[in-house]
Amino acid sequence: MLGKMAAAVQTFACLVVLSSLQAYEDKEVPRSQVNGTVGGTVYLNPKLSVPKQYKQITWRFNTTQKILIKKWGQSESYPSDYFRNKLHYHENHMLEINQLEKKDSSTYRMEVEDNQSQETNELFRLDVYEPVPKPSVKVTIRVNKDGWCNVTLVCIVDATQVTYRWCKNEKDLVGKNSSTLDQGQL
Repeated sequence: MLGKMAAAVQTFACLVVLSSLQAYEDKEVPRSQVNGTVGGTVYLNPKLSVPKQYKQITWRFNTTQKILIKKWGQSESYPSDYFRNKLHYHENHMLEINQLEKKDSSTYRMEVEDNQSQETNELFRLDVYEPVPKPSVKVTIRVNKDGWCNVTLVCIVDATQVTYRWCKNEKDLVGKNSSTLDQGQL
């Protein structure tokens, strides 16, 4: 009898912990995707409603490392030497990140603690890419015996993780990410 009761208590305790974790996750606003290029600037612009008077706003890199702390009525502080000269905090709580490097790619978390010590969070996923060089287009024309011709266009760019898009009058011609466009798709 005691064994069954202990098992029931353990199950209940486990459910309480899982419910608490789910409640914590539900407080987070869905993550926003932000893309930048090496050497450039991005703006992490929160959608989160910040009370007029708050206790503290904390920005984190990799969701754990504190990079900026702003206490209500005080100037911001920058606990990370790496980010100190890269960040600019705006009065609307937007975070500007300058001089982007590939290693800045990560998830950033904005935490707002109100005067009742209630915390809300918003996540931002930043991906930093190398700038895409100017592409070139190779044109191949094959003339058939009956006078028809076949035209193939190939986009060539010296970069990785490139997304290709072929358009005519602002409408996609190719449904998939393809570097090649055949005359039949025109």
